[in-house]
Amino acid sequence: MGPRRTLVILAAAFLGAAILALCFAPILIASGLRWWAQRATAREGVTLNLGEIDAPLLRPVVVTNLHAVTAPGAPFRVECTAARLEFDLNLYGILTGSRRSLRALTIEGLNLDIRRDLKVTDSARRIPWSFLENLLADSFKFSGLQVHVESGGTTFDLNGGGLSGSEMETGVLTARQISVAAPWFRKDFANVRGATSWQETRLAIGAINLMRGLDVDNIIIDLSHIGRSQIGMELSVDAFGGKLRARVASDDRANVRTWDIAGSGSGVSLAQMSDALDWSNRASGTLHGTKFTFRGATTDLRNATASIWAEVTGLTWRDRTADTVMIGASVYNREVQVEHLYIKQRSNELNFNGEFAWPEKSADWIKPAFHGDILASIHDLGDFARLFGQTPADFGGKLSAKGHVSAEGGKLGGQLSVTGNSLVVLRSEIDSLDLNLELKESKLAVTRLDLRRDEDFLRAEGTFALNDRGLWTGSLQTSVGD
Repeated sequence: MGPRRTLVILAAAFLGAAILALCFAPILIASGLRWWAQRATAREGVTLNLGEIDAPLLRPVVVTNLHAVTAPGAPFRVECTAARLEFDLNLYGILTGSRRSLRALTIEGLNLDIRRDLKVTDSARRIPWSFLENLLADSFKFSGLQVHVESGGTTFDLNGGGLSGSEMETGVLTARQISVAAPWFRKDFANVRGATSWQETRLAIGAINLMRGLDVDNIIIDLSHIGRSQIGMELSVDAFGGKLRARVASDDRANVRTWDIAGSGSGVSLAQMSDALDWSNRASGTLHGTKFTFRGATTDLRNATASIWAEVTGLTWRDRTADTVMIGASVYNREVQVEHLYIKQRSNELNFNGEFAWPEKSADWIKPAFHGDILASIHDLGDFARLFGQTPADFGGKLSAKGHVSAEGGKLGGQLSVTGNSLVVLRSEIDSLDLNLELKESKLAVTRLDLRRDEDFLRAEGTFALNDRGLWTGSLQTSVGD
């Protein structure tokens, strides 16, 4: 047999094989999809049921009545149904593994129900991220979108939604209604619309007007490593006259999901916020600036790290007012540190800073380790008490305090001095108060107590044992005319 005849036979064989493959392609594709569904059920922790499969030659594949649900034991129960799914396979990408396997993906009547199971203790069962990676396409279009997300006391609902994206042109995001309900917040957003951009594995959504004063400039979602359970997101929002920025990254390591969150904000009007969100008690003032960070697992907050800094100016809420409220605090290595807490209210000022060690065992709560410093100059005690929800008529007068206190290994230390004039405390009038306290190991020493009202006075000093023995010594001098 000559070389030419051999080539002819091989060419005929390949041609015959190609013709047979084309003829049986619909059957092969349908069988391959059902095999893939069984594999997803066995390995990905998701039960996938496919209805009718129509795989015409050289045309997109159509699947009707799709149903997928995660296996029991996952931290989130995800159930998905779709009336019709159409996708165009990228055979070259499938065979070579050089690109994703879908050119186009269209889903009609898509319903997503996501609920967190707080009783789950088996963290080894996770969301099937590699399964989601297989659904990435060069272009996509979802219509009739219904989404329900529930976690604890917070729910999110999206009704009548649509989402499209393409690497060649701009897509759209639409929603007839978005509802958010939380213990401290409830709001409905109607007729939401935005623009999308889909490049490689980055989805950008922007130009979303949720309500008056609240616009989403852009949300960028990075899905480049979703198969390895890594996701990232950047958020930029125009919020009530100010700006909010946030960056979120999440990674799954050793079956523990770690979150890395950082954000900042400035110039947010509390008056615009309270009006737009229909607060029952209107607030005013400005969130002048804020920064916050968090890194750790939500299931292990004791070992997480976090920080917050915020400054609010011109605050009013109900009948409470404050010129400036500033706080800076951080959590690191099981220690809560308040760098500063500053409150200025007209002629009243309060400064506080301190540290508190987070106990490793519940038994350690009775012997906490902490230290703090306080400096207060209060010229209107009634107005200052109102800020903390007290009745102004129950308090009044001038009060100043200065001191520090610490505790470690069950031993206390520190001192506190308090002076006051023309005081009203729980409707009791006091002309003057002079108090000095000292803490040393397990003893509280009252080195000076001088309390006066009209011609009456009370002077005392002594020590008290802060232990189960309860010993005390002291002296008392008083004169009561009325």
